[in-house]
Amino acid sequence: MIGLGNIIDTARANIWPIAFAVLALFAAVSFVGWQRESANAEELRIDLRLAEAEADAAERRTMVLEKAAAERAMDTSDIRDLEEGLSDAIDKAAAREPVAPVGAATRALGCERLRRAGQTTSARYRAQCG
Repeated sequence: MIGLGNIIDTARANIWPIAFAVLALFAAVSFVGWQRESANAEELRIDLRLAEAEADAAERRTMVLEKAAAERAMDTSDIRDLEEGLSDAIDKAAAREPVAPVGAATRALGCERLRRAGQTTSARYRAQCG
């Protein structure tokens, strides 16, 4: 019969191969785990770079949109000022009486300019220029 003493003696005699096998198994499992973690770390680095690039793009887009909004506001203000200036000029011109009647040479020059511009269809042109 095999007794407990025989099992212990057999285990002591075979301890180095068993220890080596356990150590090799531990090393293999550790290596596989390390490889998996390295791959995960690389994926996380790539994800981080993508997130940083997206954040930079969003920041640049926000800056461009803010700049465009500021330019639109300035353009709107400039347009309003120009409209007011033109309206004032039209109102002043309408309120004034002509100082002197238009001379024949000035009328002929104006009619020639209108002809060259192709503006000869209005009734006012026909009345002034014939």
